[in-house]
Amino acid sequence: MADGARDAVVEVAKHMGKSLAVSKNAADDMMRVLSRYEGEAPMFPLSPPEVDQAEEEEVFAAAEDIIRRCNSVSSPSEMVDYLYAVDDAIAATALQGELASRAAEAVQAAMPRLEEEVDDE
Repeated sequence: MADGARDAVVEVAKHMGKSLAVSKNAADDMMRVLSRYEGEAPMFPLSPPEVDQAEEEEVFAAAEDIIRRCNSVSSPSEMVDYLYAVDDAIAATALQGELASRAAEAVQAAMPRLEEEVDDE
């Protein structure tokens, strides 16, 4: 976000905070403040960025491989990689189609190892 847009967001937030702090009817004040910016272009995208399916597949394939390879004798650095791989698999469950199904299976496969790690602590 450009510095000018960031400054504008900060100013709007400050103004809203001041208005809400002294008002008895916060909802009306919030609507009045927001209505001033109604016709302007949004500062934040209204839809999520397009996902590159090939890139998501590549990231998930690497995560899936790490999840499959990790075992109870893995080193601490391998365990960190494992946790990041599980995180990537969890993120991939939000995607559509076969990749989401594979990701859900990978997360389920990771659960026993995660439980083992928690029990060891």
